[in-house]
Formats: sequence, C-alpha cells, structure tokens
Amino acid sequence: MPCKKQFIVMISASIIVTNTIFRYKMLSRDDYVAVAFSGGADSTVLLDILHKEGYRVAAIHVNHMIRGSEADSDEEFCRRFCKKRDIPFFCHRIDVPAEVKKSGEGLEEAARRLRYSTIEETVSKEGITKVATAHHADDNAETVIFNIVRGSGAKGGCGIPPVRGIYIRPLIDITRDEVIAYCKENDLDFVTDSTNLSTDYTRNFIRHEIMPRLKEINPLAASALGRFSSHLRTDEEALEALVPQKGTDRHTLAALPDAILSRYIRKCCEEMDVCPSAVSVSELIKCIRQGNRYLICNMGKDIVGVCDRDSLIFRKKITEDTQMSFIIDTPIVSAPGFGVICVAKDKHSFEEMKCESTLATACLDADKIKGGLHIRSRRDGDKYRYDGMTHSLKKLFNSKRIPVEERATIPLVCDEEGIVWIPGFKVADRVKKDNKQSNLIYIVYNKRR
Repeated sequence: MPCKKQFIVMISASIIVTNTIFRYKMLSRDDYVAVAFSGGADSTVLLDILHKEGYRVAAIHVNHMIRGSEADSDEEFCRRFCKKRDIPFFCHRIDVPAEVKKSGEGLEEAARRLRYSTIEETVSKEGITKVATAHHADDNAETVIFNIVRGSGAKGGCGIPPVRGIYIRPLIDITRDEVIAYCKENDLDFVTDSTNLSTDYTRNFIRHEIMPRLKEINPLAASALGRFSSHLRTDEEALEALVPQKGTDRHTLAALPDAILSRYIRKCCEEMDVCPSAVSVSELIKCIRQGNRYLICNMGKDIVGVCDRDSLIFRKKITEDTQMSFIIDTPIVSAPGFGVICVAKDKHSFEEMKCESTLATACLDADKIKGGLHIRSRRDGDKYRYDGMTHSLKKLFNSKRIPVEERATIPLVCDEEGIVWIPGFKVADRVKKDNKQSNLIYIVYNKRR
C-alpha cells in the first residue's frame, strides 16, 4: 500500500495528462490513438496512462537495427507489454545503418525520417487518427535551450508544440522525474537506450550537463521553461495572425514591421520546403524595401526570392545550367521563371495585351517563322543575328550590363531554326517585317507572375 505522498504523485501524473489532453483538445473518445512506443520510461508511462484512461490505443514500435541485440531485446519487451494488456502492437524493423550508407545522411537524421515515414504508413493502413509521442517537459526544455544557443528566433523558443497535425504530446507538462516516479508507483518496467547515456550528442549533453546545473538554480527549471515556451507560443500565434496572405504586393510588404515581414517570408519559404537562415531573411527584407529594383536573394536549397517591380515571388533558382522550354500554343503563355509572353495577330489585340508590367514588345513577319514558336532558356554557344551581324549572347548581355544572375531568366523566343527575338534587343534579321506589312505577328513580354 503506497504512502500518502507516493499516492499523490501517482494520481497527479494522470490528472496532469488528462488536463493537458483537454486543454489542447488532443483527443476525443472516437479517436484511435497510436503511441510511438520505444519501451523507454516515457513512452511506457504514456501508453499505460492512455490505456487506463479508456482510450482506444495501439502501439507502434520501430526497431532501427542500430544497437543489435539490445534493440531486439527492446522490441521483445514492447511486444510482451502490449500482449499482457491486449493492446494492438505494430512492429517494424528498419536497417537504418544500411540506409545511411545509401543516402549519406547522419544516423539520427535518417532514423528520424524513416521512423516517421513508417509511423505514417501504419496510420494510413490501420485507420489510426492520432499519434501520441512521449515528449515531456524536460524534452521541451532541452529543445528550447538548444534553439536559444544556436541563435533561433522566437519560434525556436516555442519549443515542442503540444499538437502538430495528427501528432500529440500528452506528457508535455510532465517532468522526467514525474515519469520515473509514476513507473515506480505503478511497478512499471521499462528499457533504457544506452545511446541516451552518451554526451557525444548535443541533446544528451544538454540533458546530462546543462539541465542539472539549471535545476541547481531552480529545481523546477523544466516546468519554468515550459511556461516560457507556452507564453512565446501565445505571442507567436498573435503575430502569425497578422501575416498577410501569400501574393501580397511588394509595396504593402515593404511597409510592414520586420516582425511581420520576416514571418511572411518564412511562411512562403516553408510552403516550398525550405527553411531560410536569419541572414537570408534579413537580406530579402532589405531587397523588398529598395523601391522597384529587380533583385534576387537566395533563400536556401535552390529557392530564391525575386523582387520584381511591385511583386515578390519565390521560385526555384534558374542557373546557366537550367534548361527550360515552353511552347507558345495559346495567345498568353505563363512561363514560370521567365514571365508572361502574349502573342497577337492584329494591332488592336496587341494594344490590349500591353500593360504596366510590359517590359518589351516585338513585331515579326509570320510568313518567315519556321514551324511553331517556343520560349527557352539560353544554351552554350547560342548566337543571335540582327542588323547584319551575328552576336554571342554573352557579348550581347555584357553590352547591356545585364547582371549574371538575371541572364538565365531572360526568355529566348525561338522557332525551329533558332532565336527570333530576345526581349530588350531587336528582332532577328530573318524574321524582320517587310515594308509591305504583309502577315504580322506581335509579341508582348510581361515580367510578372
């Protein structure tokens, strides 16, 4: 029979978890929730509490095959634990070391990616609606410290979100000490991953070296950092609500305070699966505020932010090696990375197609065009003949002092024999209109989305 003090610890852990589930609306009684079950103290407590609270639960265990027989022993422990309680158990074995050799990723990175992809496959196959992970208050505190040390912004200080899509963290308000106390009071066995004891990994160093020092200052440091991250999440939500919709014009963006504009930029980049550095965000903010100048800023990976007159767009970087081509088979062709090409067969339509974003126009003799028209990017050895002289594109662009980073975005209008027009230059000799004004075709180049 536990003493009064021990009994309070045992009950309070369950109550805190129940309150956390209610506070963040994590679960309903209709949900089928799977616990990411490693067999460690954290996930064992989580599975035990959800099972006792009457939720429909299952367990997903991933054996990463990193620790050999130790990992196999953990798998067997998890299997026995679930069998004893009649909890559905889904087990997957993934050879992470072999995958690392193929992908070149770090061991932790590959393990995490494969673990989550495996969990999501199981979720889809088994009709599971929520996945509960065993992140607790100390995990959150370690994440906050790690993010602060590496210079993260306010979002990094928000720590581990209690809810992210189908993923929930019911233990987020429970400390590691409370997890261990719950195991003792409920006579729960658990396994210990030997890699968690090494301080070679940054997170383990924070766990074993930094957190104990902080608890000397404040024994409730983990809970205090939890409140800190919770306050920041509230502030972050308020700021995020002020972020304008994607596609907002450049002049409106330029008037926004940095706190809002930086979040707009990050949000747009995240949609393209890139996380820009603080330096990149700062540089793009400067570009946005430089009037109508055409400016490009690298955002990471192969994504660039392009300030073009009154617009800001994010797209894949176009380099000299990028080969793109678009067939002109309609009056208006939108060519991502290039702009918009409009083709008219009469003067009236031509005038209607011109607008404020028009950068160049051309008039060609349609009878001299060989085959159909298309737009493409420049290629090595491209030549262009006009005014009776043949020019290399490099020399032409140098003569106009066109920045190197912009050259790959200039569309070349071609027929089957080669280039017939480059915006900003004269029409090629072989398609120039004759004085007789016979069969003409008009082209309008608009540099916009």
